[in-house]
Amino acid sequence: MDGAARRKPNATRESAAGPAPFQIRVGDEVLTDLRRRLETVRLAAEDSSSGWDLGMDPGYLRELLDYWSSGFDWRAQERYLNGFRHFTATVDGTRLHFIHGRGRGPAPLPLLLTHGFPDSFEKFREWSDCGGDVERCYTKDELLTNVMLYWATGMIGTSFQPYSDVMSAGAIRWMKEAAKNLVGSKSVPAPFAMFPKDLSSPPREWAERFFRVVRWTEMPRGGHFAAMEQPDLLAEDIRAFFRGLSAA
Repeated sequence: MDGAARRKPNATRESAAGPAPFQIRVGDEVLTDLRRRLETVRLAAEDSSSGWDLGMDPGYLRELLDYWSSGFDWRAQERYLNGFRHFTATVDGTRLHFIHGRGRGPAPLPLLLTHGFPDSFEKFREWSDCGGDVERCYTKDELLTNVMLYWATGMIGTSFQPYSDVMSAGAIRWMKEAAKNLVGSKSVPAPFAMFPKDLSSPPREWAERFFRVVRWTEMPRGGHFAAMEQPDLLAEDIRAFFRGLSAA
């Protein structure tokens, strides 16, 4: 694919003194190029009997592409995302992007929430508590906004890098990483939110071998992408954990 029209969203220049405000703004030429590609896309012949067995369901793929081309409003999603306070900062030579949200109430507790590496679309169906229907958990707008973040920045290739790193790491590397994770972990209180359709469901007794477990919540629903799939359940569990620490 021709990547010349895909550029990183514009941002204000980063100050050497600290974090700089950042705003998402995908160029019109990027959206025009994408619209042209969607209108002229060539799909493989459909095998209606395969469903999701051989990849993305052909019928749903065509439905999603039609919506992406004629119904999806990226600018509306862009405005929504820019409603958060975005910043960039350079740490040890690496430019980081983050959102800073101020706490509410008389004495809000500062929290640092980090995320894992980005994931691909197909996993939204396989790793969620959707019963095979991805739109039970996510709207088309949510799915396509996620895809757009890869497309507009041209970063789909680098998002695969962690998989390569994991597969290439030898046994010695994993033992060293495991040792680092265990050092001091017993001294820090740890909460666990267990969502029933996540990739694994280890027992609490196993977690207690490595962590000082002070909160263990068995969620009634949800899968691997809990923050996106069941945000209210996850947020309330995080609040409850830290309220308990503040009161202690």
